[in-house]
Amino acid sequence: MTFTVTRASSSETTTVDYATSDGTATAGSDYTATSGTLSFGNAETSKTINVPIAGDTTFEGDETFTLTLSNPSDGGTVSGGAATGTITDDESEFNFASASVSNNEGDSGTTAFSFTVDRTGASNFATTVDYATSDSSATTADNDYTAASGTLSFSSGETSKTVTVNVFGDIVAENDETFTVTLSNPGTSATVGSTNTATGTITNDDISTFSFASTTLSNNEGESGTTAFTFTVQRTGANAFSTTVDYATSDGTATAGSDYTSASGTLTFNSGETSKDITVQVTGDTTRESDETFTVTLSNPGSFATLGPSNPATGTITNDDSEFNFASASVSNNEGDSGTTAFSFTVDRTGASNFATTVDYATSDSSATTADNDYTAASGTLSFSSGETSKTVTVNVFGDIVAENDETFTVTLSNPGTSATVGSTNTATGTITNDDISTFSFASTTLSNNEGESGTTAFTFTVQRTGANAFSTAVDYATSDGTATAGSDYTSASGTLTFNSGETSKDITVQVTGDTTRESDETFTVTLSNPGSFATLGPSNPATGTITNDDSEFNFASASVSNNEGDSGTTAFSFTVDRTGASNFATTVDYATSDSSATTADNDYTAASGTLSFSSGETSKTVTVQVNGDTTRESDETFTVTLSNPGSSSSVGSTNTVTGTITNDDTSVFNFASASVSNNEGDSGTTAFSFTVQRTGVTNFQTTVNYATSDGTANTADSDYTAASGTLTFNSGETSKTVTVNVNGDTVAENDETFTVTLSNPGSFATIGSTNTATGTITNDDYTDECIVTGHNCHRRADCRNRANSFTCSCNRGYEGDGVLSCSDVDECQNSRLHTCKDLETCVNTSGSFKCQCENGSCKERKSLGGTNTVDVGTDDFSLEPIDGHPNRKNRVTITDSVKQQAQQLGSDHDRREFVRSFVEFVFEQGVERGTRVTAGDLPLPDQVTQRVGELALYPSGSVVNAESEGLDMTSTDASGRKTGLYVPLSNAGDSVSLVYQGETLGVSRGDGTAPFSAEVNSGNSFSEIETGGSVTLPASDSNKLWAFTLTLGSVVISVQTVENEGGGGGLDEVIIPVALSGGALLIIASVFLFFLWHRYGRRKKENDRKAKLNVVSLSQIHKMAEGEDSEGRGKGKGEEDEAAQKGQKKEEARTEKAFSRAISRHLDDERDKEPARDMMSDAVSEILEEIVQDIPEEGGNEMGDMKEGGETADCIDPRGMRLIPDEPPVPLFLARVFGTG
Repeated sequence: MTFTVTRASSSETTTVDYATSDGTATAGSDYTATSGTLSFGNAETSKTINVPIAGDTTFEGDETFTLTLSNPSDGGTVSGGAATGTITDDESEFNFASASVSNNEGDSGTTAFSFTVDRTGASNFATTVDYATSDSSATTADNDYTAASGTLSFSSGETSKTVTVNVFGDIVAENDETFTVTLSNPGTSATVGSTNTATGTITNDDISTFSFASTTLSNNEGESGTTAFTFTVQRTGANAFSTTVDYATSDGTATAGSDYTSASGTLTFNSGETSKDITVQVTGDTTRESDETFTVTLSNPGSFATLGPSNPATGTITNDDSEFNFASASVSNNEGDSGTTAFSFTVDRTGASNFATTVDYATSDSSATTADNDYTAASGTLSFSSGETSKTVTVNVFGDIVAENDETFTVTLSNPGTSATVGSTNTATGTITNDDISTFSFASTTLSNNEGESGTTAFTFTVQRTGANAFSTAVDYATSDGTATAGSDYTSASGTLTFNSGETSKDITVQVTGDTTRESDETFTVTLSNPGSFATLGPSNPATGTITNDDSEFNFASASVSNNEGDSGTTAFSFTVDRTGASNFATTVDYATSDSSATTADNDYTAASGTLSFSSGETSKTVTVQVNGDTTRESDETFTVTLSNPGSSSSVGSTNTVTGTITNDDTSVFNFASASVSNNEGDSGTTAFSFTVQRTGVTNFQTTVNYATSDGTANTADSDYTAASGTLTFNSGETSKTVTVNVNGDTVAENDETFTVTLSNPGSFATIGSTNTATGTITNDDYTDECIVTGHNCHRRADCRNRANSFTCSCNRGYEGDGVLSCSDVDECQNSRLHTCKDLETCVNTSGSFKCQCENGSCKERKSLGGTNTVDVGTDDFSLEPIDGHPNRKNRVTITDSVKQQAQQLGSDHDRREFVRSFVEFVFEQGVERGTRVTAGDLPLPDQVTQRVGELALYPSGSVVNAESEGLDMTSTDASGRKTGLYVPLSNAGDSVSLVYQGETLGVSRGDGTAPFSAEVNSGNSFSEIETGGSVTLPASDSNKLWAFTLTLGSVVISVQTVENEGGGGGLDEVIIPVALSGGALLIIASVFLFFLWHRYGRRKKENDRKAKLNVVSLSQIHKMAEGEDSEGRGKGKGEEDEAAQKGQKKEEARTEKAFSRAISRHLDDERDKEPARDMMSDAVSEILEEIVQDIPEEGGNEMGDMKEGGETADCIDPRGMRLIPDEPPVPLFLARVFGTG
């Protein structure tokens, strides 16, 4: 085993010692102990140590030893100086998984005994081990099992195999038998372990099982002799041999000797016998007792026998005797006043009731006697049928009206019939309750009366006697205090009321003392007690006497009354006088005011006095005192009002004086103007929070109020703000001051924090109002950019957009998904709204985008004019071509002087084109489907718009558009904050829609001529107007630079490019291309006009052409230029034209116009011609071209007419292809092909 030692520095020679030490491996037997010194020369950084390992074939676990470095020289140190060597065991060991296997042999056939052999240790090679069976108590000679031997072959990786030994079944009762299986002769690199022998135990299953056929047996005991209880023992299982089992009885609730005869013994079962009986004799008796039990238990089974689960068995001795008892030992009832009353005594039969039997009964005197005619004697026999368990004995008792004690008699059971007995409750007592008594009660338990003002008043309580009254008897009575006190309020009374025979009522009189004291009603009680013989007390006892107070008492309802004095006039102070107690008579009480700190001398109030007269039933009156108002700041002042001299039967109470407090109302009140102030904290420095304190009330004096800040979630310890406190001094007339608290700015992202400012300690004649505390909220303006600082989990194809303390993930353009788990590529080519490829282009989807490829390798740059028209922008021509789409469209194409002048100032063709495109309009007049979407990039809008706006939605004027339900994007913006989603284009002046968004309604209206992207066309709707110089205007052309909600689609302005040669000349000054498309039918081409220009070049062309101009030329000028030009490339001047030329020009102009009209009319009126619009236009243009150019002088032999000057070849027009075929030098040709649907 090799260990590598490295050193960190190699600049010098050094040494280190090493030595091995035992772990679980032992030097000598497992490895060779190794030690020594390693010497490292200069520049040496690594050396090895080899430790020899001893090989063996012994199976053992992996073992370890340690190699340790020590004693480095020259001050060196050892790091990681101990290494462990692990000797991996590479032998297999074979053992039985279990040292024993047991199973039943069965009755026939064979049973497989399986012995599992486990291979432990190394298993990465193939090896073998032999096995063989050997006899023990089981032998192959006795045909107990089949001998087995062989070799188990373990493949590489195999760790378990099975040895199978077949055991023969039989029905011979015999002991369990065993055999062994032994492993031996292990293969290469293998050994057998300690569990190399396994024992197979053949369990004998040929035995008998003893059980009771039934574990319960019950029977009647009988009244005499014995009854046999027979228990059957069954033998199951093997029975082809003789065997035995013991049995014995044992007591349960039955007792051997008296209830049954004990039994025990041995049952011997001969070969083939399966059943035997055990008999137990039960003793009969006539004793009434509960059912009793005993048990019979099997034990000690013989050879090859066992006991089953049905053991022991219980015998139940069923009691078969009846017993008679009275259900109750006593019965009582009133005797009544006459006739008889039946006393019923119930006799119960318990025990056995399945037979008929009898029992006798008879009455006997006690204190009640038949001689005194108290009851009628009764006797007889009660006959119980089988199943009957209850009968009744009835004794009649005579009623009387004689007052006497309760009397008794008895009823006794005797002489029970067969199988019956009488129990312990064989006698019952009948009690005749005396009901001839008197009952004493008060006729009424309450009595009330006035006490009077003097002398005494008699309170009379009536005692009634009910029940028997034909005898004399008595009852005691006595008074007791309630809230009334004997001696002062009433005179106590007690005694005995004696009722003679026949008397039923007597009175008790209590004298109540009168007074004039105002007091609450008071009570006392009169109680009956100690009734005489044959008398009792009834429930109406005791009785309560209520002494009703008949005096009035006067008190003020409140001991104090306060009110503001007011600034002038008088204020009424009202003092309420309450009359309590008796109010059923008229009486009076006097009142009068008196000075305290308020005086009549200082004109604080007006003195008042007088008499209050209370009528019968009146309980309240008011004393009014007038207080004089002033504006003098002074302390609160008081005066008093006193009651005196009460009238007859009246008195004044404890609240006979009341204080009137004149509250000074000449004060200032301090409140914060607002209970809360909030502001951003800022990033640095301090921000002033201003809290306004308002002073209301009287302000014509100087006063003060204190203020102080206190921490909320903001605190001064964290430098959130600077604590502030102080005193605000308000001069006379001042009503407002400001408390300023400086808040410290920071850049820490945290929650909003608060502090409070509290007003306190107002000065003289000042108070603090309800808004005495204001809260300052420091609004956090520091947000962590979650997308940068804390990281985010957005998809790699998504943008992270920071929010306050959060972020959102949005898939990049060209992808769709939740932005976190998925952003899948969108196939733009499957939706024409998502790509901008045109007719001649093929859309090819790419990851997150698309590209447009030309089918034939050559395409013109195309710009879309919406869902139905496109503009093809080539080098020299512009075309409007049809695409099936919206119906009822009107297109106007116009170039104006204003447009020309502004375009000439631009420096490039692209800038001119973008400028002119900003004036494009499409007018959707009718039939536009609500909510039609138009891609902004498909409209001739400036780049600054199409780069920011995705789509536009079209709605009829007057629509109410719900942005959410219509799916309009009202939230997306570009980097500058401008909206980039769906907008509402409007068509005509006065148009408007109502845009509902998040519950708010925004009115969107068409611009008035100055708004962006609005335009007006004042003329230009016919050829004649334009040709005769009619004006066309596009207002607000300078302001069409920014996006707004309104977009008018109407006129289309197309820029054109011209080239001037070095010879100068007029060239093409103005070009007007008027087109008006309108009307109905399937496809109507409203007008087509071809403007053909031949601009003559000189022999010497400038290297650098001047920038293009926008020019306007009339139809007549085209013919002039086509028929003749001078040698300098300019048309003949007007002064040089001869009369014939002018006439020829007019003639050609008229002829051309007629040809144009004929061509258009044919294509408008021919209903049979249903060819596509493109073919129809080709035919029309071809005819026009042929008629226009057929008279051009032929100079050069071109088949359509070469146009030359000075031998130079000009340009040709191929009317069939409708495209410019330039020659050198090129002649610019402008061809407008305008298509549209009705």
